[in-house]
Amino acid sequence: MCARARLAYPAAMTPRYPKMEFGSVDPHWSRNSELAQHYNAASIVPSHIEPYLVRVMLKAQPSVARHDPQLSRDIEVFNKQEVEHCKRHNAFNKMLREKGYPGLIDFEKRLAAEYRDWLENRSLRFNLAYSEGFEAIGSSNAETFFQVLPLLERSADPAALELWKWHLAEEFEHRHVCFDVYHTLYGRGPLAWLYRCWGYLYAYRHLTRFMDSVADYLIAIDREGMSEAQREKSRIRVASHRKMTRKRDLKQMLTVLSPFYNPSRKQPSAAMTAYLTSLAPPG
Repeated sequence: MCARARLAYPAAMTPRYPKMEFGSVDPHWSRNSELAQHYNAASIVPSHIEPYLVRVMLKAQPSVARHDPQLSRDIEVFNKQEVEHCKRHNAFNKMLREKGYPGLIDFEKRLAAEYRDWLENRSLRFNLAYSEGFEAIGSSNAETFFQVLPLLERSADPAALELWKWHLAEEFEHRHVCFDVYHTLYGRGPLAWLYRCWGYLYAYRHLTRFMDSVADYLIAIDREGMSEAQREKSRIRVASHRKMTRKRDLKQMLTVLSPFYNPSRKQPSAAMTAYLTSLAPPG
């Protein structure tokens, strides 16, 4: 275990409890239905990874508290935020199942079982490295999301966008927690860096494969009612989206895999800051 010198903490985090209703949301909430379905596929993950992250942090917290009391307090806020993310995505995913995609439950059961197995049978170091990998992906995606948000807002249901705006803004807000917990416990030497990088790549591969498989299921159901010409256009849109996404991901990887990477150095965009400021006070 190794306490470490750190950068200054990012701005204070806070749990938020937004009221969200998804009963009137159509699963095809964007003009580009394939884009919406990829976001819908991603929504399955928080329902199961967020409880997993909370349990990982609870396992690490007693050791962290002895070395970094402020980080221990940040874990508490992190956990509160993640619990709320889980609740809202549970509601969103329930809407998806009820509006034509009941097979999502099988994907959910599979992911939940994996995380239960890891908590029982994998080391804390593995679980922390994976958790930090997910958080690095999340904070990077938050930056990209807020960059393209004005474009999304032109052709998407605000209720669906609000879920992602809130979730991703908070992912960026607590971007340092898993990273700092991992390095507080395991140091900053070359082996700690390499293992962190491995955890990030493991998380990326695991989650990308999972989300693509869910999106394939959702889009396959949609294509049942399409003509062959429509199906071909759908295939082109999926290929274009995934090509663009992989290109974005590669750029993010080069940053995250650097031995000098530290999420605390990232600064929120003006749009992200304005959005979080606009939210109602917690409670």
